Amino acid sequence: MDDISESIQHLQQAVRLTPKGPQLPTLLNNLVNSLLSRFERDTGDMEDLSEAIGHLQKAVRLTPAGHSRLPAWLNGLGSAFLSRFELTGDMDDISEAIRHAKRAVQLTQRRDADLPMWLNNLGSSFSGRFKHTGDMNDISEAIRHQKEAVRLTPHGHAELPSRLSNLGISFRIRFERTEDDGDISEAIRHQKEAVRLTPHGHAELPSRLNNLSFSLLSRFKRTKNVDDISLAIRHQQNAVQLTPDGHAGLPLWRFNLGDSFLHRFNNTQVDEYLQSATLNFHLSATSSSGSPSLRLAAAKQWATALSQSFAPSPSDLLDCHSCIIHLLSLVSGLAHTVQRRHENLLDTSQLSLAAAAIAISLDQADKALEWLVEGRCIVWNQINQLRTPVAELHSYDTGLAKRFSILSTELENAGWCAGSQCRKGKALSMDDGISLENETRMHIKHSKDWEELLDTIRKIPQFKDFLRPRKCADIMGRLPEEGPIVIINIYHTRCDVLALVPGAHTPKHIPLLKFSFQEAKRVAIGLHSYLRSSGVQSQLGIPLDNSDSPDPDIIKFPTVLEVLWSEVARPILEDLAFSVCLPLILRLRP
Repeated sequence: MDDISESIQHLQQAVRLTPKGPQLPTLLNNLVNSLLSRFERDTGDMEDLSEAIGHLQKAVRLTPAGHSRLPAWLNGLGSAFLSRFELTGDMDDISEAIRHAKRAVQLTQRRDADLPMWLNNLGSSFSGRFKHTGDMNDISEAIRHQKEAVRLTPHGHAELPSRLSNLGISFRIRFERTEDDGDISEAIRHQKEAVRLTPHGHAELPSRLNNLSFSLLSRFKRTKNVDDISLAIRHQQNAVQLTPDGHAGLPLWRFNLGDSFLHRFNNTQVDEYLQSATLNFHLSATSSSGSPSLRLAAAKQWATALSQSFAPSPSDLLDCHSCIIHLLSLVSGLAHTVQRRHENLLDTSQLSLAAAAIAISLDQADKALEWLVEGRCIVWNQINQLRTPVAELHSYDTGLAKRFSILSTELENAGWCAGSQCRKGKALSMDDGISLENETRMHIKHSKDWEELLDTIRKIPQFKDFLRPRKCADIMGRLPEEGPIVIINIYHTRCDVLALVPGAHTPKHIPLLKFSFQEAKRVAIGLHSYLRSSGVQSQLGIPLDNSDSPDPDIIKFPTVLEVLWSEVARPILEDLAFSVCLPLILRLRP
């Protein structure tokens, strides 16, 4: 890594010293190759990727129409946008990837040796968009372009195995939508050939073994053929063994190996397979490399595997859910806009509830409180961190406090509209694209600078907990004197209350023995139905939606209130030693 960083340093200097002219695009492209090399082999630093996109945009702008290298710069730009799309899921990025890759193909002569590469990359972009849109035209276009890329690639060419493997991926993706046995057979055939043509010791062999295994697992899910799952596990184990620790691909290989073992366990109920699945999900989730979103997915599967264990260790359960809460904050990092951070959390809104439910079941009410406060308020906590007064820090080191305040303000202002979030689906001119990419790169840089500065501040002994998630003792020590605060945690397996009582050191746990997730859902639907029928509008001033289908068993509004009183409010009040006496007129009946 020191070598590639030094390479980047020298190439950046070369670019700075070179005036605009015919040589500059080539130097920019060389710099991009080094940036992408570090991006792929390190931890997926978004700053490297954004800088690469910006340099390629300049190379394209500086290259005249008809120049022989213009398709290469366009193809590289499309590939860089595709890489960022795979990390962020931003649909504007995949649209840009397809647009530039298409233009590269259109500008390339039929007999040009580079055409198969451009076709392969264009196919990968269509395949990537299909995974998000489900548009069958996209996957058909992907297969068409990748088939042509394979056909135009001579036998013995170094890139043939890669193109065969990518074509196999597209066939597998289409199979998972159509369940056409011909598609999965084609996927496995092409990927087996890709593995056969890849020499032992080649850097891409683990990746190709992983792709083949994924297709075998897909076919196993449909056919339950034991030979497929056995072969998938063997290839995935080989991929893991061939990959050094710290490699960016290792967490994915371990995640997929864990997935195969979990499917094998579900098919056989052999405990050894469940243990292997648990171990691989654990190693993937706690890896020092790999994207936070992948590691979060692995942590969720780790929790799933533990839930299927006969007697999971309490420490394992706590470690797993602690890892989930930590990764949630990384997935919604400050390098994204506020909108993107909220979007990233939509699919994981139940994770902090699950973590709290596990902690409560293990008599860890203090840990449950910490996880609820941290997990359910991540984005709001981040915004508050950017606004937190730094008076104490200012009295210790004025310069440090001032720098922290400036970076916080810049990040908060940029966080509402940064980079592609302001594109609104429009294709931009190259000049506008360069300007927008510069803003994105600056936002990412400020995010990294802020985190590094935060780390510096926390190394000062009296500021070691500066802006860290609040501990239970801190939360309990700052309660208002007026009365207890009640947090209700409703999860699929249990419903509980944490009562924060002034003067207490830990939350008081009150189980809601008569209430359940299903009952909560029934009550919510009944309340929603009543409000909708009464003409209540949302905060946006529009009528409440009518998404719930008519149900003759929907409970009436008086019953809603009675259930909430008898199964939720009254048990809480009685446990907290409140005397409760309702006037007769309020004792509602259905």
